[in-house]
Amino acid sequence: MTEDGQGLRRPRLDLTAGGPKTAHRPARSYGPWAVAVAVGDLALVHAGYLGAFLIRFGGVLPEVNFQAYLDSAPGLTVLALLLFLSYGLYDLRPQSWRTAASGVVASSTMLVFLGMALSFVARTFALPRSVFLLAWLLHVVVLLLWRGAVWHAAHKAWAPERVIVCGPAGEAELFTRRLTRAGHTGWEVLATLVGRPPRSPEGWLSEVAAAADRAPAEATAAPGGDGHGAGEEDTVASAAGARGSAGGRRSAPGVRVLPLGSLASVLEDGDFPGPDVVLLTPTTALEDKARVVALCSRAGVRVLIVPGYRDLLVLDAKMAQVDDILAFEAGPTGVPRHLAWAKRLMDICFALLGLILTLPWYPLIALAVKLSSPGPVFYRQTRVGLGGRPYTLWKFRTMRVGAEADTGPTLSGPDDPRVTRVGRLLRRFRLDELPQLFNVLLGSMSLVGPRPERPEFVREYSGTIPYYDHRHLLKPGLTGLAQLYARYDTAVEEKLRYDLLYAKRYSLLLDLRIMLLTLRTLLKGEEAHWKVS
Repeated sequence: MTEDGQGLRRPRLDLTAGGPKTAHRPARSYGPWAVAVAVGDLALVHAGYLGAFLIRFGGVLPEVNFQAYLDSAPGLTVLALLLFLSYGLYDLRPQSWRTAASGVVASSTMLVFLGMALSFVARTFALPRSVFLLAWLLHVVVLLLWRGAVWHAAHKAWAPERVIVCGPAGEAELFTRRLTRAGHTGWEVLATLVGRPPRSPEGWLSEVAAAADRAPAEATAAPGGDGHGAGEEDTVASAAGARGSAGGRRSAPGVRVLPLGSLASVLEDGDFPGPDVVLLTPTTALEDKARVVALCSRAGVRVLIVPGYRDLLVLDAKMAQVDDILAFEAGPTGVPRHLAWAKRLMDICFALLGLILTLPWYPLIALAVKLSSPGPVFYRQTRVGLGGRPYTLWKFRTMRVGAEADTGPTLSGPDDPRVTRVGRLLRRFRLDELPQLFNVLLGSMSLVGPRPERPEFVREYSGTIPYYDHRHLLKPGLTGLAQLYARYDTAVEEKLRYDLLYAKRYSLLLDLRIMLLTLRTLLKGEEAHWKVS
């Protein structure tokens, strides 16, 4: 056993046969803590209902009304737990306080509507609607205080997870810089391990031919290599580099850059802090991926693989058989035909509901837009839809008139001077996109799908980003995976990964989950800008 820099004991690994034989790293367990937090959540939820009763009835608990609450209490408990789970409130890994707080407010808000629906279905009409509204206010206050304490305790109790980034030169260092800049992720980057560059198909075929020519000579070579053609020089240099704390260039302040062949030495070296996670970048060579996964599985280290576009296109492939040959059948990309009608029906129903709830706000928003700057209230623009066909998108105007007269089509960015003060507020809470509900009703958009893009940018991206046109196998949407999980300054290439993932894993349940999580995104109030990498 050896101790790392933080005083934690970890097993020394055996490098014989090309890597560590066995290793058991204790996994960080959040389960018991999540259960304790869930008990506290549910206790506060019912304390909120009790407090709402006391406020509503002046310190008295009327028997008939309170009995109706007791009859509904089991169902309310299940609803609250499911909502907290859906909004990721029991994922206690480090996250920003804004994300945690918006999840609390969103789940408390949904609990009001679902609780009222439950009381109607359960026929507990004696449970007043005013109790649900008062309870919402109490829930938001007490749960935010409770969750704030949990959030601070979690950040103090658990140190950041230690990460090693592996991939080709340039790309691995780029990911390292991104992770070191995003301090709220709870990750500490230990090192960047640089491997071989990605190969073209022609390069791969030439390597296969060369390998076949030299196979007889390699058959007599001494064993103990790394199994992917690395020479003895590389192995020795890798081991030396792994142990040399001052060796190698740096991809970010305090992060060493080492050869990928040194991973086994890094996992074994008692002087090097043991990683919790190894991150593989998208274009890592297949041989390097296989070796990293094999070494980490023996060492008990988690492996995260950032998928390439080709990986996403064959995602969830089904097993097939050709004679006695094992094969995988890649499923279709986009909405399956047998589900298209259900998605369209869901779009119409939710768009109508959304219009009923938001139309009363239209006059207020229109007045604010009109007073903020001269020009029309609504703004229309051509976007690219299903099959690459153009359509007209409607929004509340957020920029001054003629904003692109001098520059031409330009993406908006933080502190964009063309955006009005009212427009900045509308963008922050996505209120400028409310008129797109009419686009959904007309069928040019869906509630869930890739973000609609302008033809000028589509032409640019299609010529530079592989598989970008696969986004057009779906209708553009008001919300989607990229809108939920990518930040405003996330590169277009990264957003495309989310769009391809949604296209390959489409289901009605996924649509419902995305719509549910959208409420949390709205409450976070992050202004929408989109940046080209």
